[in-house]
Amino acid sequence: MPISRNEVEGHKAELGWTKLSLHDPSERVCVHEERGWELRAFARNDLRFGWLASRGLLHLQLWHPGREVSILTPCQLSEGTFMIDSPEFQIRIGCYNGVKGFLYEKFDLVPPCYPKLAHFETWFVRAAEIGVVQRFR
Repeated sequence: MPISRNEVEGHKAELGWTKLSLHDPSERVCVHEERGWELRAFARNDLRFGWLASRGLLHLQLWHPGREVSILTPCQLSEGTFMIDSPEFQIRIGCYNGVKGFLYEKFDLVPPCYPKLAHFETWFVRAAEIGVVQRFR
């Protein structure tokens, strides 16, 4: 069930997130590395993990430390879009092909392929949302 923009903004405030900290890679753990990219997720023993999962706010982060580019996968927090943040740009894009095109055009970067992202999203986001994994509260 979708939640309203006001509820999302309230959740950001409740978690103490600002625009900058929302993309802070130290908030998550690295679960995979590929061609300069890190795929980051909230640790299952992080108190926020279950809270985020139960509200549809859990997401993955693609982080490129060399270029300081952060991408959050779609969730209620991002209103179903990919959120890209870098020192030069802050933008939302609706589809992964659009993300790939933007990254290549602006940064000459190629992110991991979508099936790989979807695989990790299944295990680290969707499984938690439907209760397949233990949620810490």
